[in-house]
Amino acid sequence: MIAAFAEGLLNPLFVPAHAMMLIALGLLTGQQPRRLPLFCACVAGLAAGSIAVAAAYASIYSGEAVYALTAICGLVVAAAVPMPTVLGLLLALCVGIALAFDSPPEVFAISRAIAMQFGTVLAAVVYLAAIVGIAAVLTRDWQRIGVRIVGSWFAASAILVLALQLSR
Repeated sequence: MIAAFAEGLLNPLFVPAHAMMLIALGLLTGQQPRRLPLFCACVAGLAAGSIAVAAAYASIYSGEAVYALTAICGLVVAAAVPMPTVLGLLLALCVGIALAFDSPPEVFAISRAIAMQFGTVLAAVVYLAAIVGIAAVLTRDWQRIGVRIVGSWFAASAILVLALQLSR
């Protein structure tokens, strides 16, 4: 049970697509004037997606959704424009749901699956909070330019991977 929880904790850090998506959302949230609602929307999406996964719902295109959402977040970070709150909330909610759907536990025991999913959600929340905190304190002009550059790299990387996946 502890091994499954630890495996879930490592999932958002060691799956590159998940780490990119969380970093892109964290940078986007750190740029926005109202950060807490966006953070809470992502947590709500993680919870809703985890409940759906526990109810044996499986998404066919969760991998593509992760890259598409990473690209959108990266593009908004690169543009560095204040996002309307409703769109930001919807984007953060979709990121949480996509992360949960793309992290289904691959175990047979229900208790291990729950522990693994709980570990994934906990790690994603802590990871996202850390990125938002870092992005929020980067207020100098050269730091904001660096954040925009990282956002554009994430957008470009996600678009390239998505194009390769869809070209098959």
